[in-house]
Amino acid sequence: MWIGSKPSLFKSRYSGQSVYWTLALGLMTISSGSYCLVPYSQQVALSIGNLSAICAAFSILLLIRSWNTPVTGTYLSCVGVTLVIFTIAFQWLLVQPSSFSLRVYVTTGFYILPVLLALLELWKISKKENSFHLKMLICILLIELTLSVFRLYSIGNFPSAGYSIFQEDARTTILRLLLISSSVLVYVAIGNLQYERLWKKEERRTIFAEDQMLATLNSLALARDDVTGNHIMRTQHYVRILARCLRQISAYSQQLNDDDIDLMFRAAPLHDIGKVGIPDTILLKPGPLSESEWEIMKSHTLIGEDVLSATRNATDYKNPIIVTAIEIAGAHHERWDGRGYPRGLAGESIPLGARIMALADVYDALVSPRHYKKKWTHDEAMNEIVSESGNHFDPLVVKAFIHSADSFKKISAELGD
Repeated sequence: MWIGSKPSLFKSRYSGQSVYWTLALGLMTISSGSYCLVPYSQQVALSIGNLSAICAAFSILLLIRSWNTPVTGTYLSCVGVTLVIFTIAFQWLLVQPSSFSLRVYVTTGFYILPVLLALLELWKISKKENSFHLKMLICILLIELTLSVFRLYSIGNFPSAGYSIFQEDARTTILRLLLISSSVLVYVAIGNLQYERLWKKEERRTIFAEDQMLATLNSLALARDDVTGNHIMRTQHYVRILARCLRQISAYSQQLNDDDIDLMFRAAPLHDIGKVGIPDTILLKPGPLSESEWEIMKSHTLIGEDVLSATRNATDYKNPIIVTAIEIAGAHHERWDGRGYPRGLAGESIPLGARIMALADVYDALVSPRHYKKKWTHDEAMNEIVSESGNHFDPLVVKAFIHSADSFKKISAELGD
């Protein structure tokens, strides 16, 4: 069962974890405040301070365990019994004369126990999750464990008749301060890890929603076109191959990091979505189009921009996939020499994604059979594209195509209609 079912900062699965997190922070605050009151009420302050510190350590253990597996009632009962044993032992030692060193041994030992168990849980988690903050938390807990053991080793230097924490020597005082600092770092690392997990969860949810939206738009585009789903898959892969090759040959490398290439890959299927606005009599016409019909057909680029812009304008957030898709849909029929449509853009004024898409789309159209033309061979398509370098296509994109021609040929064969 999960502890803490009421909605809180961390909803659903994280609701129980917020209880442990809040409890640990509160207990550590109480513990720190209690030690300051030792000169005024030693027994009460030491009892509250040490018990709060141990309870906080076990709360952190419960929090970390909840990341890996549900915290059962049996596990909670074991923690409760351990805390009761510590409370009884500490209270008994507190009234014994000259028991300061022994109290430190007992308190530090009970503090080490949840730290060891927490490290075990983190080790299990680390085999399934690669996180910088998780590694930092493991390192800090190992440092805390080392400091605690070293403090136990140094306890022999304490005055044998000592009764107050203010009787510690300089070395053990420094160790105590380092332990307090490491405890603070533990809370910082846990907080960062919690929010990193929540961020990744929301990121996965956002990507899933984007994929659903793109799948819907892709289905809409396919329903109004004579191409197949494999055309979308092929052009996607062509675009990614060209983008990666451009980066390898140091062309447009600043515009082609992994995120940029992924955006192009995911946006590429929407390049012809504007065909939803083209009448069937034109879109599916088996013969050549008249001049007036061709002008209507060319409008699919602007229609695509409008359709995708409506999606973007529904919210103030500018989704980078939609922004990239708008650039590709609106400009993938522009030409490097400025004789394309719809705006007659030329050179680098054409968005890079659209320049890459232009070559990928033309190659696939050439090597794929259509009702109005025969299928070209790979070599024929390659010769045509190379001949259009500097005219239809960006010369650097053509260079990347030449470097990756074998990959194009392989994808065309594997994903052929």
